[in-house]
Amino acid sequence: MPLISVIMPVKNGSKLIEASLISVLRNTSLEDEVIVIDDGSDDDTIQKINALAIQNKRSIQVIKTAAAGPGRARNIGVEIATGEFITFLDHDDLWPKNRIKNHLDFFKLDPSIDLVVGKVQPFESGLNGRRMNVSKKTHHVHLGATTFRRSLVKAMGGFKSEYLFSEDLDFFTRIREGDFNFYFDNKIALYYRRHESNMTNNSNQKIMHFTLRVLLDSVKRRKNVTALKPFKNQ
Repeated sequence: MPLISVIMPVKNGSKLIEASLISVLRNTSLEDEVIVIDDGSDDDTIQKINALAIQNKRSIQVIKTAAAGPGRARNIGVEIATGEFITFLDHDDLWPKNRIKNHLDFFKLDPSIDLVVGKVQPFESGLNGRRMNVSKKTHHVHLGATTFRRSLVKAMGGFKSEYLFSEDLDFFTRIREGDFNFYFDNKIALYYRRHESNMTNNSNQKIMHFTLRVLLDSVKRRKNVTALKPFKNQ
C-alpha cells in the first residue's frame, strides 16, 4: 500500500499542469500514488500528462470523466486512492521541495494528528516564467497546503459535489466541527499561483452564493452547539 496518494483535478490545464506535476513527482517516490482526474478537458491536457510520465519514468494514473466540477473530481480520486495519507493539488499550483516529507514527519511524531496544515505563498510568473512572490505567506487553510489521514477524508464522506465553488471551504468547515486534531506547520506547503484564469477571479456572484450556502449549512448543523472545540495543538 502506498504511503501517500496525491489527487489532482484538472480541466483544460495544458498550459500549467506540467510544472505542477513536476513539483509532485519531486515530492513523491515510485511507491506513492499520483492520480489526475480530468474533468472534461477538451485540450491536450492528457497528452501532456502522458508525455511527462514517460519522460520521468513515473506512473501517473489518469481518470477521464465528464465535466462535473472539482468536488466530484476529487471524490473520484478519493475512491481510487489507497494511500494511508491523502493530499490534493490544483493543476496550476506548485509544491516546494520536501513538502510531503515535512508533513509526514509530523504524523510520525504524533499519531494523534489527523491533518497537517502548512502555509500558503501566493505568487505570479515573472520574467522567464520564474516564480515571483506577491504577498506574505499566510496560514490560510488550503487543500493544497494540507495533508490528511485517509481515514479522516473517508469519515467526512468526501466533498459535496453540488457545490461548484467553495466545496473546499465546506470540507474544512465540517472537519472543524468534528473532533479532529489539526497541526499547523510554519513552513510553506503551497505556492498558490495567481493568474487571470483563477476560478476566484470569475463568477463572483456564484462564489458568494455557494460560500453563503456553506456558512448557512454550518450554522444549521451547529445551532444546538454553544461553541466549537479549540484546536488541539493550540
